[in-house]
Amino acid sequence: MRWLDWGPKIPMEYLALIRITLGLCFLTNVVNQIGQGYLTSGEPLTRYLEGLLREPFTDPLYRSFLQGVVLPNAALFAQLVVWGELAVGVLLVLGLATRLAAAGAVFLGLNYWLAVGILSTPALQRSFLMIDLVVLLAVPGVVWGLDRLLLGRAPAWLIGRPEQLPREQLHATGPIAWLGLSGFATQLNYLALLRMMIGFSWLVAGTTKLVFLNVLGDPRFITSTFQRYANQGRDMLAQGWLDFVLANYSVFAPLIILGELTAGLLLFLGLFTRLGAAVGIWLNLNYMWMKGWLANDAYLDRGWLVCQLVLFLAGAGLAAGLDGLLYKHLPRWLTGASPAAIAAREAMAPPRKRLAGA
Repeated sequence: MRWLDWGPKIPMEYLALIRITLGLCFLTNVVNQIGQGYLTSGEPLTRYLEGLLREPFTDPLYRSFLQGVVLPNAALFAQLVVWGELAVGVLLVLGLATRLAAAGAVFLGLNYWLAVGILSTPALQRSFLMIDLVVLLAVPGVVWGLDRLLLGRAPAWLIGRPEQLPREQLHATGPIAWLGLSGFATQLNYLALLRMMIGFSWLVAGTTKLVFLNVLGDPRFITSTFQRYANQGRDMLAQGWLDFVLANYSVFAPLIILGELTAGLLLFLGLFTRLGAAVGIWLNLNYMWMKGWLANDAYLDRGWLVCQLVLFLAGAGLAAGLDGLLYKHLPRWLTGASPAAIAAREAMAPPRKRLAGA
């Protein structure tokens, strides 16, 4: 991944926050699976997989694996899933053997994505697989994690090769300077990968609602979604807000689609990235409110909320985005192009450009 190894450098704390959030998402799912009885029976996993197999999206080869291997041994695989997610979640939260934990997360995420289907529209498996990959590449366990104790003792493939730079050479330190930065740095390009995947997922969500579900003309999808989560229990304030939304459906349906498409397009292109991240954060807050703050179904929104907060703070459109081309012509508050970012960008060009000018 040498092509990622250039551009503005950011404090590792940004990626550490994503690492911890990812670990907590795994642990939240573990709690939910234990509550459903995954450790005592294969029935919950069987029901889940049979529901997936009724859909046409599962890859034929992987469908054969699920039907011929997993379902006949559902009790064993249910326990493997729980213990695997528990190990990954604990290691990520602790920042211990981070690359090994992230590799486990990628393995689990890839299996979940294949089970749902690569061409299916739900963003959960697709986006979390990219978050797993970003953590795997950046290896942020040396900040707020136990991997820091292993520096000089453990191999680089396990904990990475973190750089340590003076604070003034790191982009986007301002928003989190109060944390007492460690000086360990990573590439802004990693966040650019995450930005594009979350943007793509927002675009898929908005396009699906607009084109395939006809949300503008048919309120059944939105109303049934509201009702499904209402049956799980919801506070009175949230219920009052959702009742207001449904009563004014002709106004809010276009706003929901416009919000998803706006967040998606701006994040994917890296244009006005902070605005795109702010729209995404607002949408995720509302979706979490609808589902219930502590509901397991909301962990996609919790994960995206933190990731988009990091994208907002770091100004992630400056790497592999249009903000990086237009930063001299756009206000600093919109792009996050601090003096340190401008200096880093002008001093560090892609490898091909440096060779061409040598």
